[in-house]
Amino acid sequence: MSVGFIEHVRRVTGRMGFGGALAAGVALAALATGGVALASDSAATGKIAATGKIRACYHPGSQPAALGVLTRKHASCPKGDNRLSWNAVGPQGPQGPQGPAGLSTGVTTSSTAVVPIDSNSSTVTVMTAPPVPADGLYYVSGSVTVLLAANDTVACAPIPNNVEPQTSQAGPWPNNTSVSIALSGVVSLAAGQAPKVLCIDATSNPSTSFGEGSMTATLISSSVGPSSARRGPVLPKIITGAR
Repeated sequence: MSVGFIEHVRRVTGRMGFGGALAAGVALAALATGGVALASDSAATGKIAATGKIRACYHPGSQPAALGVLTRKHASCPKGDNRLSWNAVGPQGPQGPQGPAGLSTGVTTSSTAVVPIDSNSSTVTVMTAPPVPADGLYYVSGSVTVLLAANDTVACAPIPNNVEPQTSQAGPWPNNTSVSIALSGVVSLAAGQAPKVLCIDATSNPSTSFGEGSMTATLISSSVGPSSARRGPVLPKIITGAR
């Protein structure tokens, strides 16, 4: 570190007072190794907070350049120094463009409307969610609670356009039973399509019915998947012997 540089720092700190000297000392320590430092003492922090400005002095031509932050209200730069001033916080930037749909995009629904599940030849829609806002693959999760008649079996699945269909079923049981069936699967949907849950029973028992349930469809990929996923839903089927 040159003698001229040290002498310059002495001149700067002599004009700044204790707060400025501390700031310049920090700057000196950093600049001696090619770094940059700003004052962090309470006086500098309070001044910057009050005015929104950072004021400093530097001596052109010195190597490395000596930078001193002014912390006192009426402090001035030594003769031969240049004065700098910049905002502590920059201006608000322009609004950016709308980004693509993220992983949190999706829809959810719940229902407590009783729906009979009394056909073994056709499926029954027990829940319908709102239309999805964007094209893509959606992971569907949820559950349905079913009042299951004695010796009956119910199977349910999310639709439409199952990419990874998963039918869940419950039963048979020897007595009337209220059971919860977990749902999961991946469906390929276009913007405006609504995910649904379909159920079917094994014995067409009029006492078997949907009681309540909930479902969430979350976007996991902006790709709509293979064209085969658009051929239509894979409907739930009863698997004999499963419980």
